[in-house]
Amino acid sequence: MVCRQCRRTLPVRPGRGRKQLYCDSTCRSAARRRRAGVKQSLTSAATRGTLEAVGGAQRQVLEAQYLLRAAVDRARAEGHTWQEIGEVVGTTRQAAFQRFARPS
Repeated sequence: MVCRQCRRTLPVRPGRGRKQLYCDSTCRSAARRRRAGVKQSLTSAATRGTLEAVGGAQRQVLEAQYLLRAAVDRARAEGHTWQEIGEVVGTTRQAAFQRFARPS
């Protein structure tokens, strides 16, 4: 067998165990760095669209949170109780108060 990195012949090791792929830790580290570089170049090109979709979804979440907080502020200004707001949001009165009472 030969080292996967430098192509030097590997010494024969008796017994069972993992197959030796590299002649030493230097070659193993160099191979790992090379693989990571290949992954990065493939990942950056292949997933650019996916990451843009993640960014778009994050912007939508932030906008929805802003709209929810504005709606709660309007409901409070109209005199609705934390109990009513909590029921609509699906939480308790106390949880609604803790989430929305402080300015963001």
